[in-house]
Amino acid sequence: MAEPTLGTVIGPFTILEALPTGSGGMSWVFVASVNHRAVSSAESLPDKVALKIARVLPPDRIDSPEQAFYFEALNNEVETLKRLRHPNITRVFPIPRGLPRNPYTTRASELEGSPWICAMEYLGGGSLDHRLKTRGSLSLDESLETAYQIGLALDHIHAKGMAHFDLKPDNILFRYPVEENWRAAPFQPVLIDFGIAAKMSKTAPQAGSLAFMPPERIRIMRGEIAPEDYSDQAKADVYGLGVLLYRMLTGSLPFEGLPREELAEAILKNSPRSAREINSAVPTRVDEIIFGALEKEADARPRIEEMITRLDEAMVTHPPAPPSIRARVQARVPAPTLFSISAVVSLILVICFGVSFALGIFASTSINNIQKPAPTLITTEFVIDTPTPDRRAPTLILPTLPASPTPLPPTGTPTPVLPITTPTPTS
Repeated sequence: MAEPTLGTVIGPFTILEALPTGSGGMSWVFVASVNHRAVSSAESLPDKVALKIARVLPPDRIDSPEQAFYFEALNNEVETLKRLRHPNITRVFPIPRGLPRNPYTTRASELEGSPWICAMEYLGGGSLDHRLKTRGSLSLDESLETAYQIGLALDHIHAKGMAHFDLKPDNILFRYPVEENWRAAPFQPVLIDFGIAAKMSKTAPQAGSLAFMPPERIRIMRGEIAPEDYSDQAKADVYGLGVLLYRMLTGSLPFEGLPREELAEAILKNSPRSAREINSAVPTRVDEIIFGALEKEADARPRIEEMITRLDEAMVTHPPAPPSIRARVQARVPAPTLFSISAVVSLILVICFGVSFALGIFASTSINNIQKPAPTLITTEFVIDTPTPDRRAPTLILPTLPASPTPLPPTGTPTPVLPITTPTPTS
């Protein structure tokens, strides 16, 4: 079957352009527009989708196991994605003319060989592979954030009892275009291509990218160990994430440039150069995260949730995560500032009280015009004690009033209340 041409109409879809990312040996992927008027039920689809079309071999090979594998891979991907709902995992959409028992896939009768097709989320931000090829390597904070978010996707997959098995830069797309200052815009890497994803209870397919493949899978493919001896298949994704982080930080793979057989031997027996040795900006704790993920024995590697925690701690220690992805923390006034404000307010209140008291004494003296010695104000100490968590609230010592030199009138005799007048100054 020849590759479909631009402008080809398949049901409600019209092919607009080919996507190199996701187009491998098993399928083609195209950007396709959706004609919402073609089928009324297509209104649930977005305006653009990534249309995936399984490859069809020549007629003399149409009944081969290879052809069956192509169709099986596409249907396996759809069955897997139907069970996954996560912001860092691509979505699959029901299509109007899908089979009644599986509305997510159908056969394109408009194309030679009637290949299986499915409609997935169109991710227009480009691929991590393209970003690495144009930049060589990424900054520490962008690398950690990318690994952290893909780790969250893997954690969701593992919680569903499955593993991805094909983690690599080609299979990571961005939902939004990545700006030069990547923190200034939404940043969301998305994991795609679940063609060889499998339940952990099943034997993983003998496929995938060798450079990201852990030692135990190479041994299984060579027949050196039985698949049932491979107890925790999720650890293959942990290894792949470690290789991915190494690639982002150093600009190269752990065993760059080796032929296939030598590469397999190096993965089985050798340790790669330290990422910190290649890039001095890599902190020691990040180097330890990478080497922990690249352990030869699967049981020695951390689980994906442990790796996520370590990546998160590394981001806290070094650069913060972008505000577009992380929950924003409301600004709070520091506790010492609150205590200082409380102390100042208390001081102002005490001063106002003291001034009011002094003015009252002055007015009373002027009104009564009584010649008597000026009252003596007992020295008062204002103590403002800033509270701390293990101390009580501030203690205020108020002024003590002096005893009045004029005897109070007898009990029962009302004290005359004089109008307030302004004293006439003497010449």
